[in-house]
Amino acid sequence: MNKLNALIASMILSGTTLMAAPINLVITPAVDYWKYDRAGDPLVREIGSAFIVPTGFTEDARYGNLVYKFAIIKPGGFPPTFRVTAATLTLWHEAGGDWPTNGTLNSWGTPSQNELYATGFGPTFSESTWNGTQPFSRFDPFPRDLITDADVTDLINGTTPWAVGAVTGYTPGSQTIPFPVTFTMNVNNTTIQNELIADINSGFATWFVSATFELVGQTTTGFPRFIMNEGVTNNPGSVAPTLRLTVEEVIPTAVQTWDVYQ
Repeated sequence: MNKLNALIASMILSGTTLMAAPINLVITPAVDYWKYDRAGDPLVREIGSAFIVPTGFTEDARYGNLVYKFAIIKPGGFPPTFRVTAATLTLWHEAGGDWPTNGTLNSWGTPSQNELYATGFGPTFSESTWNGTQPFSRFDPFPRDLITDADVTDLINGTTPWAVGAVTGYTPGSQTIPFPVTFTMNVNNTTIQNELIADINSGFATWFVSATFELVGQTTTGFPRFIMNEGVTNNPGSVAPTLRLTVEEVIPTAVQTWDVYQ
């Protein structure tokens, strides 16, 4: 009597399946903060500048930065398992501006650009306890490198931002109206995807905006100047900083297997 080897037939639905209509979360910050050690009222101001200092200075390299903390509330019917399919942070720049958009190298030898980082906390604050009213802390909160997860407050060379800002409708040197700068995150990057999912589940998303344009002398030119929540009224045509997340439900992979013996 012949005996056949086991014949295993498997049907596998590859990957994951996105279901239902996408959910769009559009959020303005609960906290927008100008992180600059000489800032008066860093939490309540109309404009926040982003810049670095040239090489050779004793100050932290990323000297002027902006920190945005968003409170995320899941709407009713939010899926238990989900994926973020799009994520952007859009800031508006005041009218004017003379900083270049062609990646001109700074004295550190890196392109001058607007950069977005996930935010780290500690040892004093956590994301839930930090609200921008606490005394200035040099390294808390801090920008986290995408690849190494290291604090890059005092690093310029060899760092990897989570996104680079793209400008729309900006003419350096002759800009008469506010314009947007948008950071589009690569949601196909596993680190970014996991961060966004963790943010939504925790109820907070905090993002750190830096710019590698150099501050040279006592000036207000040569680097970006972003409109904060408090500045929208006095800058017609602008919009408050806005985080946009598109979320879709994920149905886990289904696996069915039949074993046939004879």
